[in-house]
Amino acid sequence: MKKFIKENSFYLKTIILIFVSNAIIYFGIKLFINNYNLVNIPLDDKIPFIKEFIYIYMIWYPFLIFNYYIIYKSNKEKYIKLVLATITSLIMLYIFFILYPSKVIRPDINSYNDLTTFILYIVYKVDSPTNCFPSGHCLLCFTLIYSLLDNQTISNKLKMPALIINILIIMSTLFVKQHVILDVISAFVLATINYYFTVNLKFFNQIKKKMKSHA
Repeated sequence: MKKFIKENSFYLKTIILIFVSNAIIYFGIKLFINNYNLVNIPLDDKIPFIKEFIYIYMIWYPFLIFNYYIIYKSNKEKYIKLVLATITSLIMLYIFFILYPSKVIRPDINSYNDLTTFILYIVYKVDSPTNCFPSGHCLLCFTLIYSLLDNQTISNKLKMPALIINILIIMSTLFVKQHVILDVISAFVLATINYYFTVNLKFFNQIKKKMKSHA
């Protein structure tokens, strides 16, 4: 364990910083906002509610952590770009949550009679249908997809399943009604801007060099 921590200290520090701070800020913002804008559109009603997709939805956190590790071990420069794209994307996400608080309409789950419905019930209780535009799930999945496609050192045996699962997680946000179409589209736009444009600005070159010296 000590050897793993020593060899992967930069990865562990960045992954803890990203995901712990994201959880704190995400739920913290909800404590101070009461008025929300509804982002559902008529097309959302055409998407079926498939409760079984909650299992795919639930693997988001551990799956992301595993993906970040794969990218870290395969290419430090690509990992640094991924980290910067993640941080800039999340900062913009929080700005959206504050300036344009949002909510979605989702099914009422007030009881359960099987494991799947029970898990869905817990998720609905823990995570209210607010602060959903753009979707944080989709934002980081799209960012990971770009990073995986950008990384030629990862074998297709790892890359292809990872890409497919990322896509399935994005789909799951719609099927379990945690998000709506506009949430996904806005997450796609935000991830694209940050990965391919924002982190490539000259401003970030010095930051990349400093991070590389610690990676």
